[in-house]
Amino acid sequence: MVFGQKLFMLKILSSVWEEIYKTLGTFPPEQGGILGGTFDTVTKFYFDSDAKRDSAHYYPSAKQLNDVLKDWYQEGTQFLGIIHSHQFGDMRLSPRDIDVAREIIGKNSSLCEHLFFPIISSEFDSKAFSGTVYRISPDRVDQEMIYIIKDKKGEK
Repeated sequence: MVFGQKLFMLKILSSVWEEIYKTLGTFPPEQGGILGGTFDTVTKFYFDSDAKRDSAHYYPSAKQLNDVLKDWYQEGTQFLGIIHSHQFGDMRLSPRDIDVAREIIGKNSSLCEHLFFPIISSEFDSKAFSGTVYRISPDRVDQEMIYIIKDKKGEK
């Protein structure tokens, strides 16, 4: 397995970043959801309100998320990855995060060669909020930059 830092970036619409902040940035850690869009631009975020979680893990609600992904697929929206929050200051990707991403890639290899796996770190009772993104493929993990794209207000 190769860990690296390449000059890639994941673009996220500002309205989507705001949705992420209002959910993952304001609740206790280990919340999550899925990201959709095209190639390397996130145009949709779905908050996984039915997920199970504890103080150290986020367990996605597979049925709920698969239903959303079916709708997105019919709309032409590509599944880009899973986003979740960690304790404030912890931006590291866990071995479990990598295993989950690779399992999804393995089950959907005809649809995706890699997944984006952003980690959000927030102090949910304050305004402190930041994120980093990893691009996970079967043989590599690369840390990338997040680039927020200003979009038209109310347009997603």
